[in-house]
Amino acid sequence: MKLLTSDQLSKVIAMMLLMGVPGASAILLVLTRATSTETIVVLFGALLVLASTTLVLAFLSRPLERFLKMVPKYPWFQAPRVSEKRGNDRLLLLTGKVLVGAGFQLVAYCVYITILAMFFFVLGEPFSSQPGTLLWATFSGAIIMRLSRYIPDWADRIATLVADFMIPFGIILAIALYGRFGGSITSPEILGILAFYGPLIFMLFPFYLLADAAMHLLKDRGRLQLDFTPGS
Repeated sequence: MKLLTSDQLSKVIAMMLLMGVPGASAILLVLTRATSTETIVVLFGALLVLASTTLVLAFLSRPLERFLKMVPKYPWFQAPRVSEKRGNDRLLLLTGKVLVGAGFQLVAYCVYITILAMFFFVLGEPFSSQPGTLLWATFSGAIIMRLSRYIPDWADRIATLVADFMIPFGIILAIALYGRFGGSITSPEILGILAFYGPLIFMLFPFYLLADAAMHLLKDRGRLQLDFTPGS
């Protein structure tokens, strides 16, 4: 039998301590009658279900992570599977390609807004009680996610962060919010929010696109050099 190395043994000891402390605490609470055995079992069961659900959602969010990593690779006027050759195209076709590219960015913008809105809302005050503040934070976050493409390696890091953390917890929180708002997509609260803030979010999209276009223009002219890596 192969003996454990010191490195492996240290990890085993650390894991035993991490598992032992909560277990000992639970036993102590039961013995002192501070809580019942059923409560401890339910608590640990709920935590286990939550952890398992989060892990499953993290795996299921891989396609969305690939989408989030793909979006920064395209400028605002370019869409996937659309030819990049423009030299011999007529004006009408060129305009159509640009609109398709902008439409692709609109889809990405809506994904960003949805994820960030749920994340900021559950943070509590002032986002949960002041819709204007929530909208400002969400829109600012969406712009940061888009403009991260101009900083080396940042776009992939942000996409991974969103896919690994914000999306799994966002889905869980979305289910909780769905129940809070009546358990129906047609509940008056949800319809009221969509009717008021939906058009406003759409109206902000041109400013989102304009910020991206301005950064792209500066980069093309060699006036934008953002590199925060060590030694740069």
